[in-house]
Amino acid sequence: ASVCLFSCQQQEELQDPSKEVIDFSTSIDQSINNALTRNSSSLTLPLKNNFAAGDVISMSVAEQDYHPFAIGMDSQTWNEAGTDSETVTFYAHYPELTDEAATTSLEYLFGTAQANKGSKNVALAFKRMTTPVVLLDENNQPYEGRAIVKLFLKNKGVQDLFSGKIEADPNAKPEYIDIRKVSEGILTNLIPQIIKAGEKIGTVILE
Repeated sequence: ASVCLFSCQQQEELQDPSKEVIDFSTSIDQSINNALTRNSSSLTLPLKNNFAAGDVISMSVAEQDYHPFAIGMDSQTWNEAGTDSETVTFYAHYPELTDEAATTSLEYLFGTAQANKGSKNVALAFKRMTTPVVLLDENNQPYEGRAIVKLFLKNKGVQDLFSGKIEADPNAKPEYIDIRKVSEGILTNLIPQIIKAGEKIGTVILE
């Protein structure tokens, strides 16, 4: 009888949903891609459109501390979540959080997901929190001329870690930012900030 009892307890433990690994899926909002390609179906932008195994994000469960999480490699169970709430919110940043302020050179993504505790699947939906700058010519095609474009804007920001919103640091001074072309394989990303009508925000240098 004791052997039978042990066997039953072991089976119940294996079926405990709190100890099963959560299956995370990810998606990235494509609205910027759609807006930029509306007039140029052939325009391909060097933006991150999906996550690959090994990509590292910072993830928080129920507004607890953020920890590094390698997609497709690390695991998370509900037993490790550390919350008694029945509905749980996940928060995620890409690239992973550092002690440095956000800078415009980064393509910054913020994701959230809500799930009932014990759910097998959690879908993290990411949005772009910085804005890519795309240089187009008069035909709405990627600019390939020899001119160099520099913008004079704030390049450091502060971020609300649980809404993802980035704002320009009010104490930061504007600085020149090189705007990269699509042909260079990476776009310059800017922190959203207010630009007044008629304000000079950059220079064009002809080579």
